[in-house]
This record gives sequence, C-alpha cells and structure tokens, in this order.
Amino acid sequence: MDDFNNMISNCNLFDIGFSGCAFTWNRGSMWQRIDRLLFNNDWIKEFTMTQVHHLSRTLSDHAPLLMNISNNKISGSLSFTFQNMWIAHSSFFSVISTNCNAGPDGFTTKFFIKTWDIIKFDVVDAVRDFFNGNSYPKFFSSTNIVLIPKKETTKFWNDFRPISLCTFFNKLVAKIISSRLMIYLPRIISSNHTGFVKGRSIFDNILLISSRDGS
Repeated sequence: MDDFNNMISNCNLFDIGFSGCAFTWNRGSMWQRIDRLLFNNDWIKEFTMTQVHHLSRTLSDHAPLLMNISNNKISGSLSFTFQNMWIAHSSFFSVISTNCNAGPDGFTTKFFIKTWDIIKFDVVDAVRDFFNGNSYPKFFSSTNIVLIPKKETTKFWNDFRPISLCTFFNKLVAKIISSRLMIYLPRIISSNHTGFVKGRSIFDNILLISSRDGS
C-alpha cells in the first residue's frame, strides 16, 4: 500500500470528485468508496470538462465508474485545492519554504499542521489583523455547499444532507470567537435557558418538571 501511495504522489495524480452514489463497494453492512479514477494536471488542462459518475451496482459488489470526456475549454482558471498526498513528497518542505503563502483558501487542515513552523507567523499576523478591526478578503469567508447522500438511491432533496465547507482561516477565526464568547454566555443567558450552553443540559428542565409533578 505504501508503494501504491508513493506512486500516486510521484505521478502527481489526484481525485477530481464524482457524481452519483457516495459508495462504490458494499458487502453486508459495510459501505466504502474504494474505486476511483485519478488524473494528472496535463489531463485536466486538456480535458477540462472531465466528469466521473458512479453507476449502480449489478452483479458485482463494486459499482462501475463512467468517465465523460470533453475537450471544450472553459474560461477562467481552475480553483486550487491542496492535495494531502503532496506532503509525502521529498521536496515538499523546500518548496513551501521558498514559496510560502498564508492565503488559506483551498488548503486543508493537514497542510497547516505539517507546515506550521513555516507559516505560523503569517497566520498569526492575519488573525491579529482581523481582530484589530480590519476586514479580510471576501474569499476567506466563502463557503461551498455540498450535498451528501443519506442513502444509496437519491430522488428527493431530503435524501441529501447539506454541509458547508469553509476555508481554514474562516474556521480558525470562528473558533477563536466561539472560545471567547463561551466565557461570557453563561453570564448573559438566563439560567432557565438550558440548551446549547456549555455546562447546561436541556434534560435539566425535564427533570425539574418531573420532580415538581412527582411532588
């Protein structure tokens, strides 16, 4: 498995996403996405409209994958997404050291963890700049809405679970604000309000009513 992962990294292959069912393999109660198509940058540049679709399983416990190809060029540049497998490359840290950019849009959490010694001062300065009252670029607060299928066959909107994919910087700032507000919320929220406040439980009111009914 290590040799296979090294091959993917050395060849700069990556997953472009898919449409259809979230899982490609099933056995009993186990559902996994273990089948996928990988591409390199040269392919994506030539066939910008490439799409991968997960078809329904038939006789096999693996779902077939359908790849649609179009060489129609689209205007504008493709959005950047950091691939975690790049971290395993031998020259990764030397490239980051010479081309350090604290702009977090498109970067995963693992990128910040692995490169923290290099980028920490830029990130800290950006956070301080925000809390000093300066607005940050609009794309820092941008969010991608993704629909996650709740089951294999999806026909209606309620068959999906929407999630928001935020940039790392936006999540970092939100976490800091949340941690600071956590200290003051119990002082300004009525003690009768027990839900969604740390140290309180909505069951407290239920137990209180039950004890009064019992008395």
